[in-house]
Amino acid sequence: MDTPPQESEIQRTTNLAQSIVELVLQDKKAFSHLFEISAHDCYTTTHLVNTCNYAISLAHHMGITDKTFLQNLTLSALVHDIGKMFIPRRNFEYHQETH
Repeated sequence: MDTPPQESEIQRTTNLAQSIVELVLQDKKAFSHLFEISAHDCYTTTHLVNTCNYAISLAHHMGITDKTFLQNLTLSALVHDIGKMFIPRRNFEYHQETH
């Protein structure tokens, strides 16, 4: 950041925090699976979260506002590599060495 956050950016961050709290209160296991992936392979966890952020940002930039679509997009981005949980951890050690 080259400049201090604007009030609109602070409000968006506040809204995000409120949404996360609502999600956790609705489903206490909402983030537990993400933490399980993190314990298995930190690189994949970071990749999943980044993919989700990019997908939602792109959809927003394209003017997509349908809440159901955005929720499905978010879910898809977060689970697109979920199969890696079933691959032995040693197969991912090269990521940590190169990043």
